Amino acid sequence: MPTRLYANLRSMSSKAPEDAGQNVPDIKWSSENKLALAFILLFLSIQVGVPLTRLWSPRPARFGWHMWSTVPPRREVFLLMRDGSSGPADISRYVAQARGELDLDKALPPHLCRLLPDVAVVQIRSNRIATTQKHTCP
Repeated sequence: MPTRLYANLRSMSSKAPEDAGQNVPDIKWSSENKLALAFILLFLSIQVGVPLTRLWSPRPARFGWHMWSTVPPRREVFLLMRDGSSGPADISRYVAQARGELDLDKALPPHLCRLLPDVAVVQIRSNRIATTQKHTCP
């Protein structure tokens, strides 16, 4: 068997270069192959096109290539209690990992108000914005 294969390969390689293009079969595309190609091209264009449009968005942009490569903003959270006392809150007790694309400035205050019924006001200072945000608990 290996000698027959070797003989076939040797006879194919000994053809002249001008004869090599004459025996190429004409490829016919079936509708299934065209549909598969269209799906693959659509998939690849979405995978490249969507993040490409996000390059000019403020960072971190959702579905952008730089989504996971940003450093989360540093936040200082202060809790003002109903009895008048205040103090800093350790957000690592409530958020496992503060990723850069999560907007904790909107989601964290209502969550803290639900978890801690003695809280009257949640204040958040972050390095992303210069002002302090205050959220009054109901």
